[in-house]
Amino acid sequence: MAWDADFLYIAALIESDMTVVAKFTERNSPIFQKDSDFEVFVDPGGSCHSYKELELNAINTVWNLMLDKPYGDGGSEHSGRVANPGDEQFYEVNGLKTATKILQGSINDDDTSTSGRRVVWSVEIALSHKDTLHAHPWGSVPANGSFWRINFSRVEKQGDVNWTWQPQKVWDPLAGRVMGKVDMHRPDAFGYVVFVGQASEAGEATPPSIVDPTWPARLAAMNVYYAQVAYAEDHAGKYAEDVTDLKDLVEEAIVGPFNVSIDSDDESGYVATIRSTDVGVTAKVTNERLLTIQRDADRQFNDERE
Repeated sequence: MAWDADFLYIAALIESDMTVVAKFTERNSPIFQKDSDFEVFVDPGGSCHSYKELELNAINTVWNLMLDKPYGDGGSEHSGRVANPGDEQFYEVNGLKTATKILQGSINDDDTSTSGRRVVWSVEIALSHKDTLHAHPWGSVPANGSFWRINFSRVEKQGDVNWTWQPQKVWDPLAGRVMGKVDMHRPDAFGYVVFVGQASEAGEATPPSIVDPTWPARLAAMNVYYAQVAYAEDHAGKYAEDVTDLKDLVEEAIVGPFNVSIDSDDESGYVATIRSTDVGVTAKVTNERLLTIQRDADRQFNDERE
């Protein structure tokens, strides 16, 4: 990956010992339902809302979509596949650039999987920051040392075979441990891309911190979120109103260091606030998995501006 003021650049080399299927030719077709595909998921603000997904096949047919929130939280696809320009659920990109090339073997060749021949194809992508940040007030244009959440997936055999770059591991309150899930639409489990500045004359880039200082608060917030999901399933859809009601469903080592409060507007919703006094970070998460972060340094800066 690389980046500049306008784009995030991604390249991938995909090797396959199975038939590489590429049938879709119409833009915004549901690529994974039939074709071999490469997928990119980006959540620039780490909010789990309004994150973007790009799928493309080996003949450079693309499908762009935005998820207002994860499917598991009642989210829906916004794209040119399900809506027309002007409709509320319409989403399309303007700055995207993509290219693919078959480097070895051939596509749609059923003999590939039995002959032992490999198929190799490449992907080049330039994601426009303007497209990525559309309807996403929680994120910002990359800067040296900043973070975005990102993940990559490769799908074969109509979704029966799926590889991911960052395993989708989340807290499972009923199992009492972190577990892997076959579900790309858990943006809280995406990996990180850290933006590093241009190389100096000596040839070395300025090394930013590769540790997200908000990560412990994010992790605790999502621990509470998954605990609330399990609690509601056992209480006819009603969420816990106090963190003590979740004591058997959260991991104490993760949540214990924080001050946690839960505000319920009614039985169908809540906002959990996870406050760290030592590092000055406050995380908030809702029943719809909207995760927001406020740092004391940011709050002080905004107060001074006002």
